[in-house]
Amino acid sequence: MFIALELSMIVEDAGFEPVGPAGDPEAALAILASDTPHAAILDINLGPGVTSAPVAEALAARGVPFIYLSGYNASFVSDNMPAAPLMPKPVDPAAIVSTVRSALLATASDA
Repeated sequence: MFIALELSMIVEDAGFEPVGPAGDPEAALAILASDTPHAAILDINLGPGVTSAPVAEALAARGVPFIYLSGYNASFVSDNMPAAPLMPKPVDPAAIVSTVRSALLATASDA
């Protein structure tokens, strides 16, 4: 959760308005039930045997761009998760902000 809080501060310092973090899929889905974010950053591994796949599926269904920030490799993502850009840990804060901005711009150009 410490990394999620740090990530929240990074994106807030970049001018975004975080609506999380959420520590488990249920908490994230509860946020999505009341708010639709413009973009999301997901860790894949949320605990023993728990992934963010249900959240990724909900975001994809709503057309919300998201990225994975994870220690998992690209083949795990392609085999087990909805498609999205993958940033390996550890990651530079500037790279996170740049990737989120790119995802938002890509969505805006699709609209």
